[in-house]
Amino acid sequence: MLAFDFRSRALGLHATNLAMALDPGIVVIGGGLMDPEAASVEFRERYLRIVRKTAAAYLWPVQRKQMRIVPAMLGDLSQAIAAALVTFYQGRAYFYRAELFLPGFVRGVGSRRRPVEQFFDF
Repeated sequence: MLAFDFRSRALGLHATNLAMALDPGIVVIGGGLMDPEAASVEFRERYLRIVRKTAAAYLWPVQRKQMRIVPAMLGDLSQAIAAALVTFYQGRAYFYRAELFLPGFVRGVGSRRRPVEQFFDF
C-alpha cells in the first residue's frame, strides 16, 4: 500500500499544479485504479482521499472550496466516448461555419431541414 500512497500523493501534487495553471472546477481521475472491476471500493476511496488531502494542502482557499476531485465513471470506454464527443462537436462547428460563410453549401437539393440537421440527429 505504501507504493500506492506515494503515487496518490504525487497525483495530488500534479492535480494542484494543473489547478494553479488552469483553475478547473473539477478534476476527473481515471485509469485502471479507478475501474470498479480492477480495484476494491475501499482502495479507490483511500486513493482519492489521499489525492484530495495532498491537493488541498497546496490549493488556494477558494480552490479548496470550489474544486472537486472525482473518479471517472465511464470506465474503459471513457477515451472512446470523449473522442466521439470531440469529433461530434468539431463536425457540428464545421458545418455551422460552412453555412455561415457559404450559404447553401451544406444544404442538399430540395431539403427543407437545416443544414446541420441533415448530418446529425438533435
